[in-house]
Amino acid sequence: MNIVGFERNFSVILLVLRRVRGPLILMVSLFALSVLGLTLAPGLPDAEGRPTRMSLFHAFYFVSYTATTIGFGEIPNDFSDAQRLWTIVVIYLSVLSWAYLLKQAITLMQDEALRRAVAALTFARKVHRLHQPFVLIAGFGETGVHLAQALDREGIATVALDLDPKKIEASEMMEFIHPPLTLVEDASDPNVLLASGLIQPRCAAVAAMTDDDMANLTVAEAQRLLAPHLPAVCRAEHDATVAKMAAFGTSVIIDPFHVFQKDLALALEHQAAWRIRQILLDMPLDEIRTERPPPRGKWIICGAGRLGQAAQAALCSSDIELVMIDRSAMAVGKHSKWINGDATQPEVLREAGIEEAVGIVAATAHDVDNLAIIATARNLNPSLYTIVRQNRRRNGVLFSSFAYDLRVVPRHLVAAEALAWLRLPELLAFLGWLANATHAEAEKLLEQLMKLKQKGPLRNLKLPVLPQTTPALWGALAEGQEITLERLLRSPTPKPEPLALHVLAMAHDGHWRPLPEATTPLRPGDVLLLSGTAGALADLKEICGYEPTLHYLLEGRERAQTWLGRWWESRTRGA
Repeated sequence: MNIVGFERNFSVILLVLRRVRGPLILMVSLFALSVLGLTLAPGLPDAEGRPTRMSLFHAFYFVSYTATTIGFGEIPNDFSDAQRLWTIVVIYLSVLSWAYLLKQAITLMQDEALRRAVAALTFARKVHRLHQPFVLIAGFGETGVHLAQALDREGIATVALDLDPKKIEASEMMEFIHPPLTLVEDASDPNVLLASGLIQPRCAAVAAMTDDDMANLTVAEAQRLLAPHLPAVCRAEHDATVAKMAAFGTSVIIDPFHVFQKDLALALEHQAAWRIRQILLDMPLDEIRTERPPPRGKWIICGAGRLGQAAQAALCSSDIELVMIDRSAMAVGKHSKWINGDATQPEVLREAGIEEAVGIVAATAHDVDNLAIIATARNLNPSLYTIVRQNRRRNGVLFSSFAYDLRVVPRHLVAAEALAWLRLPELLAFLGWLANATHAEAEKLLEQLMKLKQKGPLRNLKLPVLPQTTPALWGALAEGQEITLERLLRSPTPKPEPLALHVLAMAHDGHWRPLPEATTPLRPGDVLLLSGTAGALADLKEICGYEPTLHYLLEGRERAQTWLGRWWESRTRGA
């Protein structure tokens, strides 16, 4: 089978032949010498007293089962002493050649180049045989694994690449419903991307999630040139990389620190919209420990790295008093007071005014320092709103047993944003609209979603009214029936109740309308963006897809399934 991306599809065979060339030549030579010796060795005399000779065929046959240690006798006749003497030589020569060959074979199995070549071809064949859509993830570190786990929960297959074998090995120990196909290779190599299914019809999207901006940029460029029809979600942490990706037309560029900056600014300016964003993006509950949003007042930021700068930008945009603490950073930004010092020390926090502060951000690159900062700050001011950064996955157990209000895990921010773009980009567009909506609209929606959440975890769904997705609803609308959202979104029971879901937006002729009224009529081709419990969404799919269920919901009675029954119904209605 020809594997796209691997020009040398027989490299494994060639490598094996090259490694065992010496032993094979030796074995063939000894085999030929053994056969020749048997044909030349004189056998027992015949009836006329002349010595017999073994034929070439019989010599080949005898050496074949003797050299492979199967031996079962002297054929076609008893051997002479000369033939037996040569047989002894053949036995010892074959044992030595086999021992040499086995040694080379064991050495070959430990050859790293061969193991990588075999793994690459096996991986490529498995990808080629995938029958369901999959997402190609370049970079299987903490962010890539978190995204793969989220996609796995959604039932979406993944193919993952990473240059570090330890990351691949660590991912194999994690729980997946359907484990991803993984390969230790450089994801920035276009040939590797091709072998990983980049141009296969079943490849649904590409996600560049490595920790190296240049590698992500290379993946974005390869996708744009080789598979421009595919959506691409790329991680980028530097402005220059973002600009280059944008120039190449990358679909989605995610900077985790920019995401945090927008989230923090939204929490300060539009708290209801911020809470709705956390709910709809299904952020881990352990990252938001308290219901209270970040308060307005004096804030202290510890650490002037990327996260600290993002927090500074968000707080400055809200016109909040701010103090920055860092061990070595130079003052940046005229709206902030800067202190050079160790934020884990109480005297440094007192100098920053910890007693009158309302919030603190521990944003250093060291998890232990961040925990120490929050612990020290809480001792000095127990009412502080605390935001703490977690850098490494393995320290999650420490943070889970620690008291904080909000935990920032950059990989989770990237994965949540990437998953939303890959699965439901319309949801992010709705959240963008909500950020600019009135506080009354957002608070009303938040109240409704919180009521729904009491009935179970919320899931999001895009439901187009098309013959392929909603055949029953499409047929009813095509016949001219008047069906509103309120009439449709009810349980198909004798006493219908509203389903545990909410319509976030509705599209007609490509124009989206957020938060439509319950009395809005449906038309063929409309698209609904909904959020609700898994059970309610399943009920809605049945209503829209199964004609008897829809009829029962609309008419309050079951429809006859036979021609005779329908004829009788028409006669009864006529009477």
